[in-house]
Amino acid sequence: MDQSTLLSYCMTKPGVVQSGRQEWQANQVKVGEVMFAMTDTVDGRPAVSLKSSAEMAEVLRSAFATAIPGERLNGAHWSTLFLDGDIPDSQLYQLVDASWQWAMGNGQWAMGNGQWAMGNGRWPVCRKRRVRR
Repeated sequence: MDQSTLLSYCMTKPGVVQSGRQEWQANQVKVGEVMFAMTDTVDGRPAVSLKSSAEMAEVLRSAFATAIPGERLNGAHWSTLFLDGDIPDSQLYQLVDASWQWAMGNGQWAMGNGQWAMGNGRWPVCRKRRVRR
């Protein structure tokens, strides 16, 4: 997948706006004021950084060699995914969807039937914790 295709997909989400981050030469994708994706080039390779729970970020990084802690972002909640790596395009689309849902504040990581599908296995659903005041 290339950055242009991924960025176009991000822009199909309701309420999404794009802005540039000149000092990083990156495209930020936000819903409202909350960034959920950033496309850029890392070490000469096309990449996207997506937001998730810390638990999901760890699962993602253990599942794919081309998923690393967020480049230039909080590595606990952001993962940088190389677009020329071992992550299937269909999985990248699902991860974009989940990151957008996270930014929208839907309160959960759920795909379709409530589970993350990956190859022959299943990823656990990671739910956002809400703090009661």
